Amino acid sequence: MPNHRNTPEVFWSRVNKTAGCWLWAANVMSNGYGRIFYENAMWPAHRLAWVLTNGPIPDGPNVNICHHCDVALCVRPDHLYVGTVKSNAQDRHRRGRANTLFGEAHPSSRLTLADVIAIRLRVARGERRRLVADAYGISTNHVSNIVRGERWGHLHHG
Repeated sequence: MPNHRNTPEVFWSRVNKTAGCWLWAANVMSNGYGRIFYENAMWPAHRLAWVLTNGPIPDGPNVNICHHCDVALCVRPDHLYVGTVKSNAQDRHRRGRANTLFGEAHPSSRLTLADVIAIRLRVARGERRRLVADAYGISTNHVSNIVRGERWGHLHHG
């Protein structure tokens, strides 16, 4: 017996259509996106809205359904577009939505600007990375990443 709860009509009945965004008004995931169980699978609501309106999501690595409006609960078809993880990140950065914190401003940073300068100087003078790492409570790999500019790379060094 078919499950009549999982129909396009039921999906769209769970949407609050405003003049702007069409907001998903049912189950919401912890990441802020809507979700629905449809045809024996759990779907992010915006991805199902795309499929119901446009057909299958194109195959490919890292394919996303992205929002022009930047509203996670929006399922309005003309607010959605196909993108990649990379293009979505570039769009987020271009619109100033990237919450990118560097250096001491990053909440998980254990080092200060002065620490990083001292680490680079100590290694440049030939001090063993293990001793430097131990002095700052970080790994030798972290020291190497700092020296190469893979960590704290926003600072000019040379």
